[in-house]
Parts: sequence; C-alpha cells; structure tokens
Amino acid sequence: MKATEYTRRKRDACVAILDSVTKLGCWIAALSLGVIVLLTVIEVALRYFYNRPLDWSGDATSYLFCIVIFLAMPEVSRRHGHIAVDLLINNLKQRSKSRANQLIRWITGVLCLITAWFAFNETIRLAEQGIHTLGVLMIPKWWISIFIPIGFALSGAQFILQTEQNTKQGDLP
Repeated sequence: MKATEYTRRKRDACVAILDSVTKLGCWIAALSLGVIVLLTVIEVALRYFYNRPLDWSGDATSYLFCIVIFLAMPEVSRRHGHIAVDLLINNLKQRSKSRANQLIRWITGVLCLITAWFAFNETIRLAEQGIHTLGVLMIPKWWISIFIPIGFALSGAQFILQTEQNTKQGDLP
C-alpha cells in the first residue's frame, strides 16, 4: 500500500469518526430538547391544575438549553446550515467566490478552535474551584460548561474539514 493511500484511509477514518461524534451530539441535543418540552408541559400542568409547580424545572431547562445549543452546533456546521451574510461574496466571480468561502471557513474553524481552548480552560477552572450553579438545582458548573468547548471544537473541526474538502473537490455550498 502506498503512503498516499494509507494517509487517505487514515483521513477518511478520522472524518468518519468526527461525523459520527457530531451526529451523536445532535441526537443528544434532540433528546435534550424533547426533555425541555416535556418538563415545560409538566411544569405548566402542575402549576395550573394542581398549584404545585416544579421548583427545579427552570434550572434544568436552562442547563439543557446549553446542551442543545452546543451539541447541535457542530451538525449545523457540518450541513452548512449556519447563517451567512453573503451579499458581497455572491457578487464575486466563481473562482474568487470559492477562495473567499474557503478563507471564511478556515478563519471560522480556527476561531472556533481558539474559543474551544478558552472555554476548556474556563471549564477546568470551574472544576478545580468547585463552583456550583445558583438556583434550586445546584450542580457543579463544569457539568454544563463542558459542552461549550466540545461544541466549538467539533464545529471548528467541521469548518476546517470543509476547507480541506473544498481544496480537493471545488467549492461546497
């Protein structure tokens, strides 16, 4: 087997793992969103029919929103579903448009990875200092904040992967 074939297979395996982890995160985000909806329905029913609201449902919902946002973000990035203001780029010639899109994806990927690094360091600090959330449902803050660097790291990897794929295949949407 040639070195280039081995490198391609290794790269394809890494891409498959990244996509699998990204899709798993999206499924966890969808499940978390379902739990948010269920908690909200239960909260409303208990509050208005039995005058016994759940004290902790607001806290749990806000924690789950963090999970939803940061685990769904990499899948949105993978599918090119993010919001883009492309007024200037659409007026460029195809070759310039392709290069501009690659540059934007690369910069976005690098910025996501830098943000993941800072968020990871903050999460470590929260864990080391034993800081807890405020409210009725007090849990260690790092249990929630760990999803922030995960989401940014996976999104950054997806953007950089798109840049590399665009170099080989021409511009993607």
